[in-house]
Amino acid sequence: MYFIQCYLPPEKSDTIEQLRSKHRQYIATRLSIIKYGGIVIDERGAMERICYFLQVSAQEEAENFLRADPYFPCYNNIEIRKFVQRIPQE
Repeated sequence: MYFIQCYLPPEKSDTIEQLRSKHRQYIATRLSIIKYGGIVIDERGAMERICYFLQVSAQEEAENFLRADPYFPCYNNIEIRKFVQRIPQE
């Protein structure tokens, strides 16, 4: 499994809004590999980053998932880390 954080700069909020429908459609086609997903918000309630836990076996698969995401051009930083679930035990 891989944990991904995609940081969104505030100046991309209009572009994010325009791409939201395409992003949701894309995510709907990838639910089989998304274990968890969601957003991190700042103190004003604005979206700061998107996080995913992907059930994939290689970092390349996680990278391919991101490259195909309509939001990909909006991300100003991406972190991908191998993740091992401990709580709750699988």
